[in-house]
Amino acid sequence: MILAIGIQILLLASCKHDDLTIAAPNENIRPAADFVKNNYEMRLFYAAIKKVGYVDQLNGAGPFTVLAPIDAAFNRMGIYNPSDFDKMNVDSLRKVIGYHILPRKLRVSDIPNNGIDVRYATLSDADLYVSRASTNPNGGAENELYFSGSEVTRQDVVLANGNLQVLDNVMKPNFNKTIQTWLAEHPDYSVFVNGLKKFNLWDQLATTQQFTVFAPN
Repeated sequence: MILAIGIQILLLASCKHDDLTIAAPNENIRPAADFVKNNYEMRLFYAAIKKVGYVDQLNGAGPFTVLAPIDAAFNRMGIYNPSDFDKMNVDSLRKVIGYHILPRKLRVSDIPNNGIDVRYATLSDADLYVSRASTNPNGGAENELYFSGSEVTRQDVVLANGNLQVLDNVMKPNFNKTIQTWLAEHPDYSVFVNGLKKFNLWDQLATTQQFTVFAPN
């Protein structure tokens, strides 16, 4: 009888939740622009964001996916200091930086495996191309991810208004070039170009029609 009474008391006590607390949101997770600003590897990317006026937008509601090149990526382009952006055309720089920002939250798991022509819209109104290798036959890491040829070195960094992927290079979109112009500027594709000309495919690559070309060098 004493044991039964004791069990009932314990059951009644377990129904009280006076000290039950709900986990508060993590206030240390910053919105996109603030996160970049406070990351020592991305001081040049933040300087570019600030130069073209994207700071307030990237601290807004979002969601965004920010493709953030590290400082070493800008260094390889000859950019070492925030003042170097003052020498550039602001409109052109804004298009390039906007190409590194997607107006959506894109996780690695959202990207199709081994896709051939996977593309996403950016703030520059130009699509970027994404490739995700679920397995690498050459022995590389699984889920290797590239945005327009730039490798992601750190994936799915959580932001308050989206996420961030760290790039090892600055993406360099060719907004004003046709495929024909691009191929003509690269001598290592000359055999492929001669083949296009021989089979009467060369001229149509100078138009604004949309193509995806798999070009062997």
